[in-house]
Amino acid sequence: GTWNETYQKYQGAFHIGLTATPLRLDGTGLNKCFTKLIKGPTVTWLIENGYLSKYKLFAPPLGVNLFGVHTRLGDYVRSELEAAVNKPTITGNAVSEYKRRSMGKRAVVFCVSIKHSIDIVNEFNSHGIRAIHVDAKADPTNRDLAIENFRRGEIQILSNVDLFGEGFDLP
Repeated sequence: GTWNETYQKYQGAFHIGLTATPLRLDGTGLNKCFTKLIKGPTVTWLIENGYLSKYKLFAPPLGVNLFGVHTRLGDYVRSELEAAVNKPTITGNAVSEYKRRSMGKRAVVFCVSIKHSIDIVNEFNSHGIRAIHVDAKADPTNRDLAIENFRRGEIQILSNVDLFGEGFDLP
């Protein structure tokens, strides 16, 4: 909606759209707003050339049972997804896998909801692993302080909701 609103408001202007996600959640592209798509470098190229950091992604070994979790506009219904993933077995597995594979290293956690993120942070903290929650609705000063503490290594786990989904720059 935002792209279309901007395009309609400034129809006589020259439009350049910059996005890493040219496909919208509803499955439509941006061809109503832009006539050409210029593809940038691949994620692999960006990593190999030092523009993105290497990463390791871990998930529960048996996966997550999403039976009964519906989708709306191409994305999961958040309340149903939270009920499916915010379980002690999954959260506990995340903590044990972190301890086994990455103890002492910094990690960014992507959560479904604020409650989910806070529950994960509490679980990590209860195991003596310094963790903090941040989200897009939090006070910017507190959020910036949390990120700075993470950057300095004072916090190992930075759990977020709707904040770093389109990138997180922490050299």
